[in-house]
Amino acid sequence: MSNVRQRKSMKQSIAKQFEVREEHVAPCVKFSLFVTNTIAWLISVGLLGVGIYSRSISQGFLDLSGFTTDPSILLIVVGTMFTMIGFLGAIGSLRENVSMLKAFHYILIALLLVELITGLLVYFLQTHVRAAAIKQTLLAIEQYQSTNKATALDDAIREVQIRFQCCGAEHPSDWRERSRYFRCTKEDFVDIVSSCGVPPSCCVDKAKATTNAQCGFKVFSYANMTVEEMKKYPSISMRGEIINTNGCVAAVFTWIHANWLVLGILCGLVIIIQIAGIEFSRRLIDQIWYIQTQF
Repeated sequence: MSNVRQRKSMKQSIAKQFEVREEHVAPCVKFSLFVTNTIAWLISVGLLGVGIYSRSISQGFLDLSGFTTDPSILLIVVGTMFTMIGFLGAIGSLRENVSMLKAFHYILIALLLVELITGLLVYFLQTHVRAAAIKQTLLAIEQYQSTNKATALDDAIREVQIRFQCCGAEHPSDWRERSRYFRCTKEDFVDIVSSCGVPPSCCVDKAKATTNAQCGFKVFSYANMTVEEMKKYPSISMRGEIINTNGCVAAVFTWIHANWLVLGILCGLVIIIQIAGIEFSRRLIDQIWYIQTQF
């Protein structure tokens, strides 16, 4: 008898809290979840498609070289994960499927916890994060132009160096020391036109015009040049006027510190959206459970 009263009391509590009608769940909660997750699913499918296309035209899926530094892999992983989450949330809310909604609910909670823990670790371990960023950037430099086709990694390096007006991980000499295309050995200097230089994306673009593709050539080899080559390529004293001399890792960290307020607001909005998804899915699950127990 006490169990019956307890169940009846629980039903009344849920009904009062969510103001549930007996015949259907609250449409506001249901369709808010459906619309937001459908939009998230479409965006995620787009990211996944871009990642797959980029990987397939550059290195292919059987070639695992540069796996940890290829931006297309990040797009594939993120796109796959959020495609699954969006599918669970959209279909689960549309079909009022409790199992799918519970999976969506707990995955969002786990994702939120991972994001919060990652944020705290990045904040309190900035030195280690910077060292890891330098290591990964040097690996990316080693993989630069590793194939005959343009890769997502090549495009990412070019965009970062242009956007942040930087060159190399810590210094432009990273290209000379790490990339086989820009090494400064005597053999390379003779045989490869790009040896002892840096990519065009390192060049200073004062006029914001199209960068000269050869402006970074031979910037590290002035001491080995002939008189004719000295006239053609910039001297060491002119290097700072020709190429950007600050490293990209420091430039990115400086940009993050300068824009911490905007980045904080964006991260806060993402967290609020996730918390709303967690709360809405919990409400919908409780409403569905209440209706099922009514009939």
